[in-house]
Amino acid sequence: MSQTKEKDNNLYRKLFIQLVGTNLLVNMVQPLNQIIDTILTGRGLGANALEAYALFLPVNSFMIAMSCLFSKGNQISCAHLIGRGKAESAKRMASTAFGAVLFLTVIFTFVLAVFSSQIAMLIGASPDVENQIRDTAKYIKCYAFGIPAAVFLDVLMCLMQLEGKRIIVVVSSVCVLVMNIAGDLANIYIFRRGIMGMACATAVANITAFCVMLIYFCKKSKLFSFSLRGFHKEDLIQILKNGAPGLSYYGSLVVRSVFMNILIITRLDRSVLVSLLVFTNFGILVDVIIGGHSDSIVLLGGVLYGEKDKEEAESLLKFACKTGAVEMALIALATAIFSKPIATLFLNENDLIYVAFAAQALNFAALYLIPDMIACIEKKYIQTIGNGLYTGVTNVLANILYTCGSAWILVIFMGEKGLFLSYTVCFVIAMISNTVYIYFFSGKRFDSDQEKILAARITDIKECVKVSEEIYSHCKLHGVDKKRSYLISLFTEELTKNVVTYGFDGKNDNMIMVKLMVSGDSIALCIKDNCRYFDPTKYYELVRECDESIDNGSGLKGFGIRMIMKLSKNVTYMNSLSLNNLKIEV
Repeated sequence: MSQTKEKDNNLYRKLFIQLVGTNLLVNMVQPLNQIIDTILTGRGLGANALEAYALFLPVNSFMIAMSCLFSKGNQISCAHLIGRGKAESAKRMASTAFGAVLFLTVIFTFVLAVFSSQIAMLIGASPDVENQIRDTAKYIKCYAFGIPAAVFLDVLMCLMQLEGKRIIVVVSSVCVLVMNIAGDLANIYIFRRGIMGMACATAVANITAFCVMLIYFCKKSKLFSFSLRGFHKEDLIQILKNGAPGLSYYGSLVVRSVFMNILIITRLDRSVLVSLLVFTNFGILVDVIIGGHSDSIVLLGGVLYGEKDKEEAESLLKFACKTGAVEMALIALATAIFSKPIATLFLNENDLIYVAFAAQALNFAALYLIPDMIACIEKKYIQTIGNGLYTGVTNVLANILYTCGSAWILVIFMGEKGLFLSYTVCFVIAMISNTVYIYFFSGKRFDSDQEKILAARITDIKECVKVSEEIYSHCKLHGVDKKRSYLISLFTEELTKNVVTYGFDGKNDNMIMVKLMVSGDSIALCIKDNCRYFDPTKYYELVRECDESIDNGSGLKGFGIRMIMKLSKNVTYMNSLSLNNLKIEV
């Protein structure tokens, strides 16, 4: 058992590594737009325009919060349903998310467009600084028209990740970045529309990428679709529940951003605003890497939680924390060494004072990278196993109490250094609290008897018989009657041999994951493989329609599948994460 389980871990780790790479690109869509705008605004339009853009960031954080609420909430909810084999429920859940996003983004866009000047003053634009209110308001108004597309794009990307459609996710991400860079450069050197033109470029980039993704989704999605009739209040509540931690994180980030701006203006030099902007944008770039790991935990952890596989989920968590910590250690070292060159990426190298302050801030950023990575992976794991309340409360505490509270105190004694050190204090406290929660409480979220779960991996046809025998013994050990034990063993051998014979291509690292779950009188056999797409349930329907001899049993075509479909209580299939997933209940 331990040997098969160890091998099984290898596939989840491979999936995790693959997802990390794709999630890096997914997470770059919004943050990298912000970084590109910051660099080109600072170098192309000057420090005054950069101050106006810095004031806009709380609005951007609120938009990201709304996007995360629905994209991650929907993704986690659908992942749980996929883990339970409920494809139709997952499709209905996605339709609910689409309807809610359409309604709310239209309202949000209207409010920003109509009340842009009032919002600019609310977030700190000063009438004492020439044109600051006007420039900030223009940026808000133009940016607003791209918000519905940006949020929908995020939701669609998360769904495509669940389906394993990594190529289109990459294409859409690259589309956003290329369009945004081209638009910013065109604005600076051709159209010369100032800060307003930068906002228009970002909006156009989001709309273009969304159109590309939407066309692909409507034509190629096998698992999800959109229907207004699919909207259900119960599904919306579940999405909000699972996505609330994202809302609490980015919502409290707005409070943190405003607090830090006020703290700098009232107790430090205004030039520190630029250092904070560089520090924040560097953090956003690092968050792309951290998000690659933590969002992969959301995807795979959500499915494993749906399957109630505690051992596999915890093993994946440890692997993610270990690899993430190593990556952050290397990035922290590079940041400490190259802090000044990194600072000049955001600022004109002739602004010597700004560059020096920003380089100092980046040295402090290097301190928080490892605890930030571990804390984020842990909190996303806690969220994906069904305790969004803990994650939501922790997000608010981290961004407001831990960071703002420590900054308020440390600034008294250390000045601007204390401001930047407060982030390290925050992430260390969060990491410790998350670790304690996981150690003592997370296991209770899995309500199944872990001793009644058998997991194994198959890589060649010889292992098919061996695993089927293990399944028969496991069923007998846990009180399953002889007939059902034999049937589930027979189904395992028949299906896995079919996959090896017809699915293994000899080129890819093909494998089959077999998982048996015994709970009371219920027995479920789950078979996953990373071979080409094949739906046995559709194949069975096709054979029934085409082969007239199937009713009297004389036909030989698809005999094994027909036997399984007739003798099983329920058979469901779906393709997610580029894996064939077949669930059989006996």
